[in-house]
Amino acid sequence: MFLSNFSVRRPVATVVILIALMALGLMALSKLKVNQNPDVDLPLLVVDIAYPGASPETVEREVLNRIEKSFQRVTGVKEVRTTANEGNATFLLFFDFKKNLIEATDEVRNAIGMVRYKLPTEIREPVIVRVDPAAQPIVQLALSSSKLSHAEISRLAEDQIADKFRAIAGVWPLVNSGRVRRPPLNMCLFVTERPYLPTCSLRELFVRPYPEAIGEVEAPILAAFDTPESQIHGVLKEIGLNDLMDRIEDSDTIHDWQSELSLAEQQLIVIARVLLSEPIFVLMERLGSALEPAVLKHVIACLESRGITVVRFEQTLDAQDSPGARLELGAQGHWIWTPALNHEATSATE
Repeated sequence: MFLSNFSVRRPVATVVILIALMALGLMALSKLKVNQNPDVDLPLLVVDIAYPGASPETVEREVLNRIEKSFQRVTGVKEVRTTANEGNATFLLFFDFKKNLIEATDEVRNAIGMVRYKLPTEIREPVIVRVDPAAQPIVQLALSSSKLSHAEISRLAEDQIADKFRAIAGVWPLVNSGRVRRPPLNMCLFVTERPYLPTCSLRELFVRPYPEAIGEVEAPILAAFDTPESQIHGVLKEIGLNDLMDRIEDSDTIHDWQSELSLAEQQLIVIARVLLSEPIFVLMERLGSALEPAVLKHVIACLESRGITVVRFEQTLDAQDSPGARLELGAQGHWIWTPALNHEATSATE
């Protein structure tokens, strides 16, 4: 009632007050800062410890388990979260909001020092970082190349691109990172120079590996991992073994493949099994000794058409060979790396 009575009795004063409030609001709006995150100091410390070459299981056993209990004794710690990656251990320490993070950093560093003698000597010096939401990167760049090696890309990023960004005022810090991922072992197959084919039927040659957890596999379960006969015929035709189906009675007849097939045909059977498995990598040992150059070239083309990376081990290369890259190993640790698309060889001596 008071506001309505005042507005009716004193309209001029009411209009002046509204205009003043609008002017103050516009002034405040012009000075208002725009941040992606609120300006709050998070009570959080991140401890990063590098352990080069260690598996996640080793990192957990040798680093995480030995430091985590020491961190829990730091005053003000509410929660400790840990992550074990390949070659790296990460700790997230959450504190009370009243905790001074400068003091907390010293206490965390002392906690690591108390158990330092228990840690592997190969680990790098721990890095302790205070989390600042306003310091998150606003630009992220990724480099990839089909012509340059990982080392060349790393040198390009560090020596040329990073230096130019560091010259820009206000750009700090600049972090260069990257990772070469190792494929899982179950996605890599190895083809030896002398293949081994058991005495069995053609269908059994192409039975897909079943999980080890199955244990004693009964016939109905094994059938679930069987390869359809149409796929077997298709892949044999693809690699040039069209006449094999005409020479055998049926897919369930037992054969001594070591004596009935030539060495080249045995190798092609192994390649057919690789095509059906579709791994990420296949490592082939001296296949040029058993297969003709034209046949070997066709086999490699079949593998690459399915996205399989071929790594060959040969004493010499035929003139018709055109690998994506070549690594020559010499005496006393000397090696020469020659990318096919970049004929400038890179060499080093260990």
